[in-house]
Amino acid sequence: KMLGDVSWMFNSINNREKHFIKKSDSQMQLHVENNAKKKNESLNLSYQISDFHVIRTIGVGTFGHVVSVQKKVPPQQAKVKGAYYVLKCQDIEFTKENNLQERLNREKKILGDLSHPFIVQFYGEFCDAKYSYFLLELLQG
Repeated sequence: KMLGDVSWMFNSINNREKHFIKKSDSQMQLHVENNAKKKNESLNLSYQISDFHVIRTIGVGTFGHVVSVQKKVPPQQAKVKGAYYVLKCQDIEFTKENNLQERLNREKKILGDLSHPFIVQFYGEFCDAKYSYFLLELLQG
């Protein structure tokens, strides 16, 4: 009562919040639609391990290891630096021996379906005779 009727102030704040929420929702919808188009593309990549310079090992686990890599660039683009990525290298033989193929397929599908600024970006998978490689976004921190 000391300030008088302040309901007008809360109404204007609520209207601004509603406008912001509508704007955020439409931006999010556009983001979801764009990512849905990207996800329709194949997640199987035509790379080989020789397309990358291995920089260093980030970690080693039961199923394989994780390395940071830099994409090699053609000699005619020598001044341009290749992009940096993470390769999750999973031993195919170990996976088959321990019946973990379904787990790998599930992980690939989940990573492929996710698209959020706070979740690492999954670019796809490629294989050679020994390993299955997941190409992921490098997040340095």
